[in-house]
Amino acid sequence: MFLSIRRDEVNQLLRRLSKNSRHEFAKVEMKSNLTELSFNIITRMIAGEKYFGEDVDNQAETTYAREVIMKVLSQRGASHAADFVPLLRWIDYDGYKKGVVALSKQRD
Repeated sequence: MFLSIRRDEVNQLLRRLSKNSRHEFAKVEMKSNLTELSFNIITRMIAGEKYFGEDVDNQAETTYAREVIMKVLSQRGASHAADFVPLLRWIDYDGYKKGVVALSKQRD
């Protein structure tokens, strides 16, 4: 169902890579290129827009979406002291719960 999106994003990546090395060999750092490719495929599947790269449409929305995505990914797999000491959940130790609720509202 999303084959056209994947094909389009891979073609754009290949065009960018070939443009950099048209006249001679060029070193390319692939990790950031593949990360950008993955994020663009996912965001185009979910939101219908791309948020990473040079050819994005709405810069303000793109910057906001990119910040929220990075905040969510930084919380992935992270543990908090309240996970181990239930008493800390009641007092919202370090404002963790408030931060997670605010982040979930931004994400929505």
